[in-house]
Amino acid sequence: MAVNFTDDMSQVLMGAPIGVRTAYTQAATRTMTAAEIINSHIIWTGATAEACTTPTAVLLVAAIPNCQVGQTFLMFCTNAGSNTITMTAGSGCTLTGTATMATATGQVWRVRVTNVTSGAEAYTLDSVLKTAS
Repeated sequence: MAVNFTDDMSQVLMGAPIGVRTAYTQAATRTMTAAEIINSHIIWTGATAEACTTPTAVLLVAAIPNCQVGQTFLMFCTNAGSNTITMTAGSGCTLTGTATMATATGQVWRVRVTNVTSGAEAYTLDSVLKTAS
């Protein structure tokens, strides 16, 4: 059974509506912005395989008001395109779990801030749920 991540689903999982819904037409490479991943649902469409780099930890920490170590939020991703998406870690980001999304799959990531010290900012992007078509 396919799982569709809608605004209603994110409200159930997060207790709040999605902050940003972004639709990407796939390109060969892309660097995401901090605003795009904070409480977001990203939908990829298109036929090109994509290497998608997360924002740097410096940018992510700066984008979160009063950011604190241990702060977490979810990022919902849907690959509605016809090729694979591969997440790659930007500076200060550690990826855990499966970093690829096949065609017609969804993935939920937990973003967890691990360091807010200036010059040593860091966060972890944990793959917590992956769905199949």
